[in-house]
This record gives sequence, C-alpha cells and structure tokens, in this order.
Amino acid sequence: MGHTKSLASQAGGRAMLPAKQRVTESPNPLTALLDDVASDAAVRLLRGADAQMFAGSDGLESVLDAGPMRSLECLTRMVGEEVAAWASGAQAFVVFTGSGTSGRLAYVTARALNKVLGQPRGEAPGPFGYLLAGGPNAILAAHENAEDVAAAGALDLEAFVQRWGAERVLVVGVSCGMSATYSGSQVAMCLAANGRAVSKGGDQTAPDLAPLPRGVAARAAVLGFNPPSLVRRTVVPAWGTTFADVLEACKESEAEWDQLAEGAPLPCACALHPVVGPEAVAGSTRMKGGSATKLLLETAGLHAIAHLRQPAAGWLAPPALRETLLRFQDAMLRTYDAAADIGAVAEASSEALRGGGRVVYLGAGPAGLLGVIDASECPPTYGAGFDDVRAAWTHAGDPALVPTAHVAAALEAADAAAKARGQGSTGSAPKPSGAVAAAAAAGDITACAAAERTWSEPTRVGRLDGDDVAGAAADAAAPAGLPKLGPRAPMRAVGSGDVLLLLASPQCPLPEEAAAAASRAAKRGAWVAAISVGETSAAQLALVATAGAARVVRVGRELGADHGLPVLAAAATGPGSELAPLHELCLKLALNAVTTVAHVRKGCVLGNRMVNLRVTNRKLFMRAVKLVADTSGVDEATSRHCLLRSIHGTEAVAADIDAADAAYHVTVASAKDLVVPTAVVLAKAGGGLTVAAATERLRASGTIAEAVRSASS
Repeated sequence: MGHTKSLASQAGGRAMLPAKQRVTESPNPLTALLDDVASDAAVRLLRGADAQMFAGSDGLESVLDAGPMRSLECLTRMVGEEVAAWASGAQAFVVFTGSGTSGRLAYVTARALNKVLGQPRGEAPGPFGYLLAGGPNAILAAHENAEDVAAAGALDLEAFVQRWGAERVLVVGVSCGMSATYSGSQVAMCLAANGRAVSKGGDQTAPDLAPLPRGVAARAAVLGFNPPSLVRRTVVPAWGTTFADVLEACKESEAEWDQLAEGAPLPCACALHPVVGPEAVAGSTRMKGGSATKLLLETAGLHAIAHLRQPAAGWLAPPALRETLLRFQDAMLRTYDAAADIGAVAEASSEALRGGGRVVYLGAGPAGLLGVIDASECPPTYGAGFDDVRAAWTHAGDPALVPTAHVAAALEAADAAAKARGQGSTGSAPKPSGAVAAAAAAGDITACAAAERTWSEPTRVGRLDGDDVAGAAADAAAPAGLPKLGPRAPMRAVGSGDVLLLLASPQCPLPEEAAAAASRAAKRGAWVAAISVGETSAAQLALVATAGAARVVRVGRELGADHGLPVLAAAATGPGSELAPLHELCLKLALNAVTTVAHVRKGCVLGNRMVNLRVTNRKLFMRAVKLVADTSGVDEATSRHCLLRSIHGTEAVAADIDAADAAYHVTVASAKDLVVPTAVVLAKAGGGLTVAAATERLRASGTIAEAVRSASS
C-alpha cells in the first residue's frame, strides 16, 4: 500500500500512521517510478519529494507548522544562551552530535557557524562542536554500527567536556529516524544532570552510564523527522533506556516552557520533530533528512549569533525564523530549475559507473566538503564500492575549526590494532565509566586528536593524478583509521571512463590548482563537467573552461550575491565566513540528485527502494527485513529467515543463529556484498534456490534490479 494511503486515523488533531510505518522508512508514492523514467524526469521526481521538507506529508506537522516552529524557537533560544555565554568568556559549547549523515552534517554545520561567529579562544575555534559515532574518520567511510553503542556516546561526551574544560554544554542529538543510540545516550546524560527522570525501558541488565562531571550546566535537544508516536522502543544491548524514552523526557521538559512569558526560563531539554515526508529512496535519510538537518541547525545557529550582534532586532522570534525557512524553501525550488542539466550529468555518471569508471568530485571550502560528504554516503546506501564515488578537496590540510573529542573511536582503534598485532583484546574497546582517564593515561586520546587532524588526508587533490604514492603508503601503514581498502587506498589516476565534477560557488571559487588537475584528467580522457552555484563570475567560468568542462550546470542563479538570507548578514562579523546556506543547500540537493539518479540508472534501486543497502547496524538490519518483505511479497518472518540465510550463507538457519542478537548478524553482514538482493531473490524463489545460486544469478544479471524483478515468485 502506498504511504499516502496509510493515513489510518486522526486523533487529537494529529495524523496517525500504522504502528510500524515510520515516515522516514516508508516508500514515497511520489517517486514510485524512480527506476522507470529518464534521468531528467527522475530529477524532477526528486524535486517533488524535496518539496515535502516544507509542505509536509500525510497531514502531519511540517517545519512551518505551529508545533515545530515553537520547538525551533526553543532550540534557537537555547543555542543563543550558550553563544552569549561563550561571548562573555565562559567555556560554553553547543555540541551537534549524530551518526552517519547526521554526524557528518553536524561537523559541517559546526565548522561553518564557528567561522561566522569568528570568536576563537585558545585552541577552541568557537563554541560550536560536533561528535560523530565512529570518530572523524567516519566522515569519509561509513562506520554505522557505531551508532548502536551507548557507551561510545557517553565516553565521547565526557571526553569533550573534560578536554575543553566545558562549564556549560548544550547537546543537540540528531537522529533522522529517532533511533540512534549514540546520540540518544548523550542526551540522556544531559537529562540526568538536570535530575530529569528517563524511563528505563531498555536493557535491564545494562550498567548505568557514567554521569557528566559535577558542576557542568547541561541542556539537550533532539532533532529528528518522525512523530513521537511512531518512534519504536527498541531495546539495544548495554543501554538501560531507549531513544523513545529519551524523546519522551525531552518533550515533557519542553512542555513546561511558557513561550509567551517574557523572560521565562528555558527548559533543560526540547525536541524538534517536523515531518519532512518519506525519502525519495526509501530509508536513505542522507537526502531529505540530511538537508533538513543542515538547514534547521543553521537556522538556529545563525539566528542565535544574529541576536548576539543585534539583540533588539527580533531574530529569536518565530516570524524571523519562518522568513529564513521560506528562503530555504525558495532555494530548494530554484535548484531544480536546472533539472535537465542535472539529469544529463547524472546520466553521464551512470554510464561511467556501468562501465567500471568512477564519479569524482573536486572543489574548495564548504563546496568541496559537500562533495566529500556525498561521496562517503554512496557505499552504505547503494552497496557501491569505495572507489566508485570519490572526492578531492583543496582544503584537505585544514579540516579542523571544530571542537571535538572522539575517545571511543580511539579506544576501539587501539583495541583493533592490538588484535592485529596478535596480542588479543586490550580491553580498551568502548565501555562505561572510568575509561576517559584510562585512555588519557594510555595515550589513546593523543591518537584521537591525530585522527581529528588527519581524517581528510585521503582527499588531497594530488590523488587525482594517481601519483600520491608516499601519502597513500603512509595512510595505509597507519595502525588505526579508515579501512585500508576504503578511502585510504591509493586512487588510480582520474582519466578515461571517469566523470570529474568541479564544484564552485562565489564563496568557494575553484582555485587554479583544481582547474589544472581537472585539465590533466580531461587530457587522460575523463568527462569533465562543473556544478556552479549562484552568480558565477566571468573569470570563474573561464577557469572552468580551461579545465576542459564539457558542461556547466548552474543552480540557484537567482539567489543573488547577498545569498538572499538577511540573518547571515546580521550574524557574520566580516569577510572571513565562507558560509552561504542557500547556495550550499542548492549544491547538496544537486549532488544528491546526481549520485542518486546515477545509481538508480545503474540498477541499484528497485522502484524507489535501496535494495542494495549494506547491513551495517541494528537499524539497517530491521530496515532490510522490511525491505525484503515489501519487495518479495512474503511476511516479515519469512523475510527475516531469508535475510539470515543470505548473511550467514546457509540453507538452514540454526537455532542459535536465529536467536542471536541483531548485533551478531550485523557483524557478519557488514563485510559482505549483495546481502539484501540475495535475500530478496531467495524470498521470491520460495525455497527453490540455494544461497550460492541466488548470488550467482545476481552477479550474472545485467543489474541488481533486473535480477530481483526476474526472480520467480
């Protein structure tokens, strides 16, 4: 049944969906034909889905409705108090935290807001920090199973507070589907610091997580895109509560805030959960979920900074917030004025991928960083190889500008390194309480700081020429960090069969170094194109031409040189800021469209479902079970059985395997290709195929989608 037909009842003025039909996981009826239309038409289907970020879906509250606007005001005022405290000399921080796309965009947004504020102090570049499950290396290579570890979240937040001597901290836990244990545990720590009770609906055998250091004033917020009524109470081993329990406590705290009372004290927590509609590719929250995350965090941060600069201008009031959101909506619509050109680049990219070539992004500053983020999300979403979509960034040597402290990732890396040396487990893998001091004594925090400084090294422009042998060898020899077969593997020279996309904007013009590298790639046979955002100067267009660009896609041209966003002019202290929120939204949407449509055309998407996703955490295991059931027509019990057969390569699932926790299945599945497609073929065959035969059928077929469609039902 299509998602729009699932609106079963109205209760208390709020639309209610069936219990298991979470909006973020539902197939979007607007994109049901995504794999059955030409590339330019597919881009226009994405436009319809993205419009739901502001229009909403299924009668549920969108970002522009009264409830979410009230929560956004609360969050913005909370951010404003921390920014004001920082400006007054306090060690006050706003920490954006999340897993996967949420954590990557937490980094991007915190980095940008610190540049806008422009008030560094000591080693801290500003009050906006980030934490990402799996550490900074997860910006480049998905480490999504890290989101299931509550202790990792607790360790990282404790380490952040200690490392920066935080006196005050506001933790904004981002989880698009409202399920990430990593950020949920950090929000729970802040609630506990305020004496706010959180229900213990999780693992009853789990030890309590270590509290925040005494004397730290802590507050928290949750950002996600499902109604609270649809958030599952999923029990995760070693966590005594659930994300649903944490969300409920945040909502109870926010309800105590009197929005209309002048000077009313803010609550210790709030929750912002507008519905942005089902994703264009079901479950792939890198798209709308990521875009909405970025624009909402930027809105709250920029308005808080603008209030610091102009306290009497009303920047914290709902009308001002609403005006900024409407500007973002306009930018979204203007992006798709270039739908035909975006579709042409997506088609060329698909041809490259089908022929064994690659798609490679090249840009500077935030524009280049968005390319890095888009590339990093293709392997887990589409089952792509690490080398299929890559990115080079001219700011690779300057990835900092954000306070952080990823102790849990350092401990895990140290443990893995010890095992690789044949020493067995060191016992230093993430665990509750007492581990931060031990990590400091063991030097693991030093390793953590090194990772924070060097995560972007594999994105150096020199790798486009395939001659960065020394740098690649140094990366490969590192005892911890990214997988050696992933982004740290040497990149072969970009040339024949590849697509190279230059990324440029007025704030992040393409430097001559990048144009020269692109020109060399073009001479080696690469198809070069450019995506230019906003008003591109004649000099920049000339430089793009010298780089050998065969096509220039221009998006957001009508937004103007002032970015069309008054709050940015009010917030920025000077010309040092590269941030152009509207332009960046345009670029993110365009990049998402290119790689999405390219993989759809390659046959990695069935209808509008990410049928070749990698099962790398508990959430994706549950999502895979539902996906197999939906695409094969079997019930969820049969679907789960077929998925377990595919994961473990067995014809009969033993009782101990069937009873094992999802974490065990994830550990096995994360290292395998074609897990979900094989399960779909098994389910459709009704027991008539072995696992090996199903996998061979997939490998022999033209595309994954073709093999799944042709399987007997």
